[in-house]
Amino acid sequence: MQASWGACTPVRGASAVSDSPLLGAAPPCDVSCRAKGQISPGPTCRVATRLGPEERSGMEAVLRKIRIQNQLVRECLAECLGVYVLILFGCGSAAQVTTSQERRGHYLSINLGFALGVTFGVFVSRGVSGAHLNPAVSLSLCVLGRHPWLKLPFYVAFQLFGAFLAAATVGLQYYDAIRTYGGDQLTVTGPRATAGIFSTYPADYLSLWGGVVDQVVGTAALLLCLLALGDQRNTPVPDAVQPVLVGLLVLVIGVSMGSNCGYALNPARDLGPRLFTYIAGWGADVFKAGGGWWWVPIVGPCAGALLGTLIYQLMVGVHHPPLPSECQTSCEEATETKMELEAESYLKSRC
Repeated sequence: MQASWGACTPVRGASAVSDSPLLGAAPPCDVSCRAKGQISPGPTCRVATRLGPEERSGMEAVLRKIRIQNQLVRECLAECLGVYVLILFGCGSAAQVTTSQERRGHYLSINLGFALGVTFGVFVSRGVSGAHLNPAVSLSLCVLGRHPWLKLPFYVAFQLFGAFLAAATVGLQYYDAIRTYGGDQLTVTGPRATAGIFSTYPADYLSLWGGVVDQVVGTAALLLCLLALGDQRNTPVPDAVQPVLVGLLVLVIGVSMGSNCGYALNPARDLGPRLFTYIAGWGADVFKAGGGWWWVPIVGPCAGALLGTLIYQLMVGVHHPPLPSECQTSCEEATETKMELEAESYLKSRC
């Protein structure tokens, strides 16, 4: 019994070419803000209170010394922690339902665990990194020009690392329960299998290509709706409400598309915990089970994310009327071009 998720919303229309603030969250302040005595723990800057050395507590002094200045490192750490929260609640709910033999929860409990895990993961990281929480989302934003390609491998690496750490935490927390449920055996398949607590595996009837279709459709639906939530030219959504709606989106995907193979939708959500189970004692079977299933939750979500992005942009996004500011910019560019052409013609006539 598995479930999962992994994403966040794309940049709003007004930020179409900026770095990737998601869900309406602005990116952190740059060096110029810090130089003016400002800090940016959230969407906006606020003037830092300057305290003398005698007024600062010991803890505050220590925290100031270890503050990371590099913007990319801060974003990667936020992504890591956001994915950690997501997987901690999601896989934790799967562990409770499985090891209690559904006496303390059911499949809907897992859906709720992942949905709320996404919601709080977004709140944790969106003001710093934009809360991608999903390599497929990061890839789609790069394709749209809303996230730098150079940052993509770093985001993906830290998303995987956060998922791995969270799976290890759940494995440690439920170690005795997992051992007891499995008869002191760590198995991938069978009536007492426990590997599905951490990663997704296909139902007995599902083929590999059927799984690819499942992941492409599910992730395409995810990205399509996420783009709509972040599109301020469509139906503006208050910033504080957006993470909750993202969680509800994950919930509805889980209750409608989860029976085939657990709706991974997120390469980091699946591969990170799978690597943990490989190391922690489940062995190579985690990559052999389901006819070599492990690559499907990686390739399928990436393809589905690009498909969902393309569908939304072609059917909705590119057809919005231009904003007044964009019209003004276009008019200014047209005027400048016309003046340049007239000047060139005048110079040619004089010659």
